[in-house]
Amino acid sequence: MNADDHTKNIELLKRMENVEEDKRGCKYVNCIALKYRDIEEVFEGVLYGTLTRHCTGKNGFGFDEIFRIDSGLTLAEITMEEKFKISPRKKALDQMKMFLINNYI
Repeated sequence: MNADDHTKNIELLKRMENVEEDKRGCKYVNCIALKYRDIEEVFEGVLYGTLTRHCTGKNGFGFDEIFRIDSGLTLAEITMEEKFKISPRKKALDQMKMFLINNYI
């Protein structure tokens, strides 16, 4: 489908409309690979959530408006500061940072 994120989200929600709440779990996974000389490592950050029934919120992009986190809010309803704290990308980068500190610094 060649459309903007909001249109794609609406289409996804339409296709999922008959799916029960307990089967609407989803996760956002971010992997970062590090390869340099003798290093070959992959670091993974995960954020678990549930797929909403309606688009909610104005912050963010992509699937943020349909990805509900434990607080009951979507990623599009929280601040960038709050989003940064739970970011799978940040989790993966923090893992990589600790790996480098523990093994090479």
